[in-house]
Amino acid sequence: MNIKKEAQIDVNDLMKSGYKEENDWDGILLYKPVRIPLGISLLTCFIMMGVIFFTNQSIDKVRIYAIIFLSSLGICFLCVLIMRLMKPKSPISGKLLKQYYNKSPKGEDTIIEIVYVDHENKRYFTHVYLENGENGS
Repeated sequence: MNIKKEAQIDVNDLMKSGYKEENDWDGILLYKPVRIPLGISLLTCFIMMGVIFFTNQSIDKVRIYAIIFLSSLGICFLCVLIMRLMKPKSPISGKLLKQYYNKSPKGEDTIIEIVYVDHENKRYFTHVYLENGENGS
């Protein structure tokens, strides 16, 4: 999320301006293109860690498993980087949604809530990224 701190918006102001909240748009943040590679590489990392640490293998096999582990770990980091750089698009127009910090988050425990706005169609949705839990933030 590359959002400037100054880029803040109040949801109440959006609603007064005629914008409509879309609750079902939260699904566009599921990062569909990277879910399968990320899952496979995480699974491979865990399997290789188990094989390396809990089996009695020769040093040559351990080197091969370590290379596989490090490659899978690199794919995990690449997937996370791609997820971080992905920008959601409007399901209606297909254009990129503008991102803003919410000035007045919904819950009192909410720390970071992002508002995704489609100015062309006057639609928006919010997504909470960080909130206080029972054990703190």
